[in-house]
Amino acid sequence: MNRPHTTIQILSSLNGRIDGPYMGVEITAEGSKYYGQARTVAHADAWLYGTKTVDEFLDGNTPDLAPYQNKSVEPGDFVCPKEADLYFVALDPMGQLGWTSRFYTRPGRPDAQVIEVVSALASQAYLAYLRDLKIS
Repeated sequence: MNRPHTTIQILSSLNGRIDGPYMGVEITAEGSKYYGQARTVAHADAWLYGTKTVDEFLDGNTPDLAPYQNKSVEPGDFVCPKEADLYFVALDPMGQLGWTSRFYTRPGRPDAQVIEVVSALASQAYLAYLRDLKIS
């Protein structure tokens, strides 16, 4: 049986922050280059980020849950068919990320299919919103 391999790689400041003025420093740019190269060399087929990081990637976009307020979803996992070679996994326990597509796109990189990991704290409206976007 082939088991997945997990590598944890973090680009952060000495105090553990993932954003701030240090991101504009030349040495950080050099480190960021190696950060991206490591993903390529490892042939990674998924990335995993937390809510705060993904929120920055999505420019703080807030989901419009108004159309989903009176909707409920079946309990259990919602799994969409594979549509890309890469996965973008977001750990979002409260269900607050504002996706606009089931793919994360970035210039110079192939599209990555989004997988959203939520907890029981995520609202039914948010779960219905994800299902409408076909986000697992």
